Amino acid sequence: MLYFSLAAIVIAAPPPSSARIFAEMLDLDQDGVVHPMEAADALSMILEGSGEDGLSVEDADLVIESIYEDIDAKRDLFRRLDEMCPDHTILASNTSSFLPSKFAEVTERPGKVINVHFLNPPFLVPLVEVVPTTK
Repeated sequence: MLYFSLAAIVIAAPPPSSARIFAEMLDLDQDGVVHPMEAADALSMILEGSGEDGLSVEDADLVIESIYEDIDAKRDLFRRLDEMCPDHTILASNTSSFLPSKFAEVTERPGKVINVHFLNPPFLVPLVEVVPTTK
């Protein structure tokens, strides 16, 4: 099992992604699964944006993109994130359509590009599938 701490998670997705996440957490709170403070703490670690609206990723340990399923758009985003992020940052895609190697080849960090799939709801199913590149 792999454990690591993150200073910040950046979701490269169009707003209102955090509003949708917060609404789902409120549902879990009403079911007695998540305390409101846990939801607030989790949301405080999430930054969202397109990267063109001043999204700051210079301190991010992990960036997960979840834009629409267009290979060219995703590759372009990975190129830009590769330039914007520090060398230690792991770049991830939430895609289930493309291999991570398709994104890794447009970066200078092919060994730090992955796909991640969170099983839902993540507060009830604490499992994340991680698909590495072949490089």
